[in-house]
Amino acid sequence: MKRIFIIAMLSLFGAVTVWRFTCPVLLRVHPSIMPGSPHILILNPIRSGQANSVGHSLLEFLRSGDAAGAAKQFPLIGKNVVEENILPPIQSWFLDDVVADPEGGLDFEYLYSDTRGRTGGYIWVYCIEGTDGAWTVRTFNRVD
Repeated sequence: MKRIFIIAMLSLFGAVTVWRFTCPVLLRVHPSIMPGSPHILILNPIRSGQANSVGHSLLEFLRSGDAAGAAKQFPLIGKNVVEENILPPIQSWFLDDVVADPEGGLDFEYLYSDTRGRTGGYIWVYCIEGTDGAWTVRTFNRVD
């Protein structure tokens, strides 16, 4: 009976460990329910940071105002979607949250400020992993 208990506990520990290390975020603490309030977000260091880098490169295009370059770099989005969401250009951003979906994609939530001085807008960048293992942006949504 003791052996079964030990095996069950080790199996449970192993399952929880694997589950935690496949999550995009190791620790997420929101002391306040207000959007944009200070919180703690610790990304999983074991997961590849390529999806996050791809999201940042899209935001760099939105900062520079290069709709054609963004559409070329991320063909799944489409040039018209980028042109609709590029103005006013964003000035700065920080990662607010990351959520994994059941299909394996990652939804990055960024809080940003634009060149007009407005702060508090959100950009959701949805990244997917291709069959070749490279991440790309599938879509994004900008809300002021």
